[in-house]
Amino acid sequence: MKQEILSQLRADLLALHDDWELLMTQEAMADDPKFLEKVAGDIQQLDADATLALSSKKLKDQAEVVHFALSTPWGAPFIGETTLIDAARSYDATNPESPLKHLLTDFLRYGHKKHVPLFHVLDEITEELESYR
Repeated sequence: MKQEILSQLRADLLALHDDWELLMTQEAMADDPKFLEKVAGDIQQLDADATLALSSKKLKDQAEVVHFALSTPWGAPFIGETTLIDAARSYDATNPESPLKHLLTDFLRYGHKKHVPLFHVLDEITEELESYR
């Protein structure tokens, strides 16, 4: 079970990383409801699996950081109005101005000059989990 949780958490982190990388190279994806729906699902799955991982002594610290990263509004260089998990949970494909779209667009504004702190934290967790192989 623990290995399964580890594998799933790692897969979730990689899926979100890939979503972000695609968005960084193709900014128009922020306007694509199917892509945003996928991102919303990936975020929610990551949060759900991080919650499961809290029961593992080996993964508890990383799971807490993932949950914190997804459930905390991000600051400098901008102040987020919502959290990534709240934006994902409230995503509605019929709303072209969804909070998820705005949050990702805000991340993009600053992502080219420096790595967005949220994704940096998640990438660090991914690296830590890789060492558990």
